[in-house]
Amino acid sequence: MTSGVSIGSAWADAASTSNSFSWTEAAVIFVVVIAALVVTVALVGRRTRLLVSRPRLRTTHSQRVRRAAEEDVAEIERDARLSGRPIRGSRRSDDNDDAL
Repeated sequence: MTSGVSIGSAWADAASTSNSFSWTEAAVIFVVVIAALVVTVALVGRRTRLLVSRPRLRTTHSQRVRRAAEEDVAEIERDARLSGRPIRGSRRSDDNDDAL
């Protein structure tokens, strides 16, 4: 048999004598955690958007170069289909991306 104080009553005594958070401290911690979460999501979203976005083509020369490159890719894919080679997913997207 056990003599002395049980574990349950020792825990209850420790919980009652410990300092707990006030509502103000809890609110401050909550706000800090939410702010950190928002900043983290914003940074990750910005990085992801930068990785998948296409640069804007400001000059007509840049637009002509892109158009020529897309035509080259289309021709390569056409040649591959004619020769019977499988085509993996195309990296090209819609032509109206530049309008955004």
